[in-house]
Amino acid sequence: MEDEKQYAIGFDDAIIGTAERAGFAHPVVAYDYEKCVEIIMADGADRWEALDYLHSQVIGAWVGEGTPVFIEKKDPRPPERETVTGDPRCRHVAIGSLLR
Repeated sequence: MEDEKQYAIGFDDAIIGTAERAGFAHPVVAYDYEKCVEIIMADGADRWEALDYLHSQVIGAWVGEGTPVFIEKKDPRPPERETVTGDPRCRHVAIGSLLR
């Protein structure tokens, strides 16, 4: 099977490399999600319009196995929660949960 990377037209400045996906024979193009938003906003859209367009017209477009991925450059792990007592055994108790 030949390498069939697909590209999101107009977003070349947001390419950050390639990404591998399970079940697919070849890497796909990876885009910086926030940079894509900025590119759309540079054309006059506000942030909400840019997000709507990006999700409905770009990210939501499946074009086969070569469909690109859009990466948010942020740590996906939840932040460490504060504890009430400082006791590490109480890590799961967040201060906000006691204010209800």
